[in-house]
Amino acid sequence: MMRAPVNERGSVSVFLILLLLAAIIAVGSLSEAAISTATRSYGYSVLDLAGRSVLSEYDRELRSRYGLFGLSTSEEKVAERLEFYTEASFTKEKDIIDFFRIRNNKYEVDLSMYALTQPDLLENQILQEMGFELGLELLSIFDFTAYAEEQAQERSEIKERRTERTLRNIDISSQLPSKLHQLHKGFLPDLLLDAEEFADLAKAGKTLGKDAVINLYIIRHFRDRNDPKDWSNTFFVNEIEYILFGADSDSKNRSMTKTALLFFRTAMNFQHIMSDADKQGAIQRLAAILTPGPEAIATQLALATTWAGAEAFVDWEKLDQGYKVPLIKESEDWAISLDNAVEGILNLWSSPAEKQDKGLSYKDHLLLFLFVRDRTTKLIRIMDLIQLNLIGDHDGSFRMSGCYSGFDYQFQAERSNTHLNVRGRKIVTFEGSHVY
Repeated sequence: MMRAPVNERGSVSVFLILLLLAAIIAVGSLSEAAISTATRSYGYSVLDLAGRSVLSEYDRELRSRYGLFGLSTSEEKVAERLEFYTEASFTKEKDIIDFFRIRNNKYEVDLSMYALTQPDLLENQILQEMGFELGLELLSIFDFTAYAEEQAQERSEIKERRTERTLRNIDISSQLPSKLHQLHKGFLPDLLLDAEEFADLAKAGKTLGKDAVINLYIIRHFRDRNDPKDWSNTFFVNEIEYILFGADSDSKNRSMTKTALLFFRTAMNFQHIMSDADKQGAIQRLAAILTPGPEAIATQLALATTWAGAEAFVDWEKLDQGYKVPLIKESEDWAISLDNAVEGILNLWSSPAEKQDKGLSYKDHLLLFLFVRDRTTKLIRIMDLIQLNLIGDHDGSFRMSGCYSGFDYQFQAERSNTHLNVRGRKIVTFEGSHVY
């Protein structure tokens, strides 16, 4: 039997063609994989630049006045701005080779996690503004009060006070962050640290340190009753008092500040009376005359409280006129005699020609009160004041609830035509966040 002749050249050709086809497919697949990786890297680079460009559109007044970064915007506007900034990069002219073949498809933006009405976000920005990372370990109570005095130096002289105001516009007041958070008014001393934090000294120190920085921020950016009239770009005259008490009028906040100061100064003055032998002797003698016998002990307590309270009224007059009062007085600092205190004669103090440097000012006392006001309340009332002031002299539509410190995005891009020029498309998803 004869075998059919084998065409070896044809077999080799077919084999080589198959090898070449496999090589082409392999090279194409590797090229496509490389381009896909490069596409993702390129896409994120473009989106990073676009996100930074969107963040650059922050509210200039909010930044310059309060040191905060925020976008007054909406999710739809952010998506539009992202598309605007990426369109040129993702769209190529016909005569230009386009290796990536990315086409804009769909942007989704989420702002919900970045509203500046969230106390933690506002606190983080305040800490950054005040140089928390660099300066916290250097802070002490002495540095703190010195900083407060430095901030108040140019506005410490009380000349003519601005007229007090009341917030009556219901549309504006109902949109304040404190209303949205349903924050209560008044002044109940709040404990800064819970039991767990007291047990952990490191955590307690960190919490108190952050609280000190927030108080520094308040002193730097908000006014109080004794600041001069020419600081006029605020709605309230008593801003720090508002942060403490939250009433909708300057007069109410001033009244509650006075009450708190009187209670505090009475306690400090009572401590001095209890440690001063001469004053103790005067109280004992008068008590023995008024109620001889066992009742004299209760009378002594009542007399000491009355005397301390009478002296506290004098302290208030001094502080209200810009003078200082020692935290705990000595005998030479005392102004009211026991007899005058019992008789209710309190108007014996007259302004000296020069102000003494010893003691704490009105602002220093407000600082002490800030330390017993809880962190969340302070932050939310800071939001209130920022919103009121910017509505008044910058943007009537400004809302802290519509101001954001960043955004999350998801971008679905379409890649058309693969390396092998096969008709089709592939959806590539990019996700990320941009935060100040």
